[in-house]
Amino acid sequence: MVIVPDEEIDFSKTLVGKDPIGPLSKLLWECQQIHAAKDVDPLVRMFMSQNAAASAWHLTDWIWVRCPPERLDDLRAAVRCKGDQFSDFASAVREASLDVAICRQLATAGKHVSVKRGEMKNLSIEVEHNEDKNQSSVWICLDGKRSSDNDVYAGALRWWIDLYIHVGFPEAQNLLKALGQRTKG
Repeated sequence: MVIVPDEEIDFSKTLVGKDPIGPLSKLLWECQQIHAAKDVDPLVRMFMSQNAAASAWHLTDWIWVRCPPERLDDLRAAVRCKGDQFSDFASAVREASLDVAICRQLATAGKHVSVKRGEMKNLSIEVEHNEDKNQSSVWICLDGKRSSDNDVYAGALRWWIDLYIHVGFPEAQNLLKALGQRTKG
């Protein structure tokens, strides 16, 4: 598939709203759902995590396509992209944001069973269920460091919001405010 910057999107064929901020809003909502998840079966909790990882990674496609042509050089520079193809941009995004790189690993492995290029061999997932509280948690382990999955997704969302604002979508700032208010706790 060839992804062309500023390609026209038929939003009637998507489930993310009617503008480029929709995919960001979806990831915010997923972070909020994970944060609020109580009495959730471990399998359901893993599905919630998988959805957030996929949303966070696929924002790579959305910003590439929706970037105004006059801001494309700024977009590439912001992630230190050396080429002008989408594959160059996607590789640069993985280098620029560890949180997004983790999401790419989880999204790709979750959909395609494995990661053929750029696998993070030192990444693993742990799922815990506390019977007393009937609460499930998903942990992302990388290089011996254990992080809540939602911390990774919220970090990816913050990174994307900053990039969206940088390339000309100031309305993304509203999501940053909501992220700060809704996922702390």
